[in-house]
Amino acid sequence: IAVLLAGSTTVVLEGNDLRDNRKKSGTPASQQRIQAQSQALRVLRELEPEISSARGGKRAAILVQDQAAPIVRGNSLSSNDGYGILVCNSANPTVEGNTVRNHWRPAIAIRDTARCLLRKNSLFDNEGYGVMVGEDACPQIEENEFRGHKK
Repeated sequence: IAVLLAGSTTVVLEGNDLRDNRKKSGTPASQQRIQAQSQALRVLRELEPEISSARGGKRAAILVQDQAAPIVRGNSLSSNDGYGILVCNSANPTVEGNTVRNHWRPAIAIRDTARCLLRKNSLFDNEGYGVMVGEDACPQIEENEFRGHKK
């Protein structure tokens, strides 16, 4: 995970380039991850144990969970392990204008009771689906571009 948005954060995550974040055996000291929690960004090291305990233990470049309601806008995500963006628990983010490509799982997955607005994202060449909605999630999906997905 490159970015974890949790708690009740309402942070704006905009204009970032997230690529080639891969699970390794041990996290190098130079590897950093960003966690936005309680309306603050903090740089953390060695985040793997916390991420593994997240429901399902799935990897994502951006994980939005709990009651977080951030704006995730204008980011470029490519070639990361797992999902591009995973929205879970009761999170309610706005995800717009992002480019998500070449991920091993769906570009964007929404699950649990999450609600979110997915608008004007470009999703392409992912191994999984462009968008996957599961359980009781209820996203609003509009004006996204989908192409070249393997499923």
